[in-house]
Amino acid sequence: MKPVVMLMVIVFAALVPTLRDLSRYHGDERYYTDAAITMVQSGDYLTPRYADGTERFKKPLLTYWIVCASYKLLGISLFSSRLPFLLAGCGLVWLTWRLGRTLFSQIEPALLGAVVVAANVQTMTIATRSTPDILLCLFVTASLCGFAELLLRDARDWRSYALAYLGAGLACATKGLWGLLPLLFAAGFWLWQARHIPISRFAPSLWVLAGAAIGLSWFIVAALKYGWASLQVFLDDQTMVQAEPVKWFLLSNVLDYGGATLRHFLPWSLLAVIGVRHFKPFARANNKALWFALGWYALVFVIFSFGFVRRTRYLLPTYPCLAVAVGAFLISLADRAWLRRINAGILVAGILFGIFMAILGARLDWRLTVGGAIMVGLAVVFLRKPRLMSAGVFLIAAFSITMLCLRALFGVNPVPEIARKLRPFADQPVAALGMPPVISSQMRLVSGGRLNPKEITSLPASNTVLIIPENWREQVLAAGYEITPAGFRTKGMRPSDVWRAWRTGRRADMFERNRQDFYIAIQPPTKKRDAPRGASL
Repeated sequence: MKPVVMLMVIVFAALVPTLRDLSRYHGDERYYTDAAITMVQSGDYLTPRYADGTERFKKPLLTYWIVCASYKLLGISLFSSRLPFLLAGCGLVWLTWRLGRTLFSQIEPALLGAVVVAANVQTMTIATRSTPDILLCLFVTASLCGFAELLLRDARDWRSYALAYLGAGLACATKGLWGLLPLLFAAGFWLWQARHIPISRFAPSLWVLAGAAIGLSWFIVAALKYGWASLQVFLDDQTMVQAEPVKWFLLSNVLDYGGATLRHFLPWSLLAVIGVRHFKPFARANNKALWFALGWYALVFVIFSFGFVRRTRYLLPTYPCLAVAVGAFLISLADRAWLRRINAGILVAGILFGIFMAILGARLDWRLTVGGAIMVGLAVVFLRKPRLMSAGVFLIAAFSITMLCLRALFGVNPVPEIARKLRPFADQPVAALGMPPVISSQMRLVSGGRLNPKEITSLPASNTVLIIPENWREQVLAAGYEITPAGFRTKGMRPSDVWRAWRTGRRADMFERNRQDFYIAIQPPTKKRDAPRGASL
């Protein structure tokens, strides 16, 4: 088995157990899961909708269709919502390896680049969410890989053209105007570094048209079916009409994006900074490759640093290029004794963290103890021969263990308990009164699409089963409802909460001061009441 394929298998095996974890649910996931559930249930695959049924034209259709396909194959669930995106993350690892081979012409730098992007905390986080970000990164990287082959290796085969132009088209079909950036970057690189390649060979009309057909398909369908107003909604979202206030004359964006890059690439960024005095000879030997990789990062960094919406995940499509550059540089330093010592230090830190988890779990939960023991065992095995590759694989495993044994343990989610309590009322209307919208979206997933709570803001006139948060408890009781506890969620865990629970040996003590309770409210059939003014439903 090729090392890169083995790495993809490791990434999949490490992250697939985290897909069912509701504690890591991101609010943006609901836009795609709610719309996909509606598409599957209604049969209308051309109209993405919010949970309340209104159209949502902010993003093209490809992401929704991918989620729909997973639902058709595996049924509606949190796992099936996220699985395609994890597979895309595994594909990204392979494309990063191919990009590394193209830019630096050697297998070892390419493989370390794939390890660096796979062990990147942002990559692992985004690859386990049902949002389009990892798909965009996959298709943009495919496009850049194709253009690197065309411009740096003078490739002429159909695979390179397909990657370059179909990848850009799929990026547009995933997130709109974002997909144009690799085209603009490649055109600029061609003008600057590769004018010896005829434009007819760089941009054959058939491949350009094929990419354009893929990228424009949704926009044409939306304009024909819903008119130009639907495209205006899309353009408003893409051009960030609703801008956020930015402090310090955009300097805060520069600091946030720069800091996020360094943080997401730890420990590799630290190793690169320590070895920066050796960068000049490496740069001279890999001039064009570095201009391509770092130039792409710089372009995207500048665009979003001087924009008016700050999301560090917007840099994700630059990470594969950055990863192969960092990987190649670190390989050039592989014989340095200090590098081996730092690798060993990373693994020793993993041993200490695993011991901490085991001690914490001895009085709180056995899962922590098991996870800590596994982490210690892996670190000890890799410590026998501390190398960059083994440190990266350890970080992937450590991320999975932390998400399964720490995040899920402390981030309690009420949705499974609410769904269980609602089973006897499957044939009655259900409404979510004053509930966070993400709870309703998670209910749809956990129930396989069978529960579809209507979100309301006042007591209903009809006999409806209600899901309520604790701040509605007294008002609902006063209206004659009977309530049943239905789980809780944590609102913020502090170290003092964990310490108190560890001292007492009772995990429940962690949640005394930071929990939000939820209830199922039903109106007894013997009680009748007049509908309040302004009642909904």
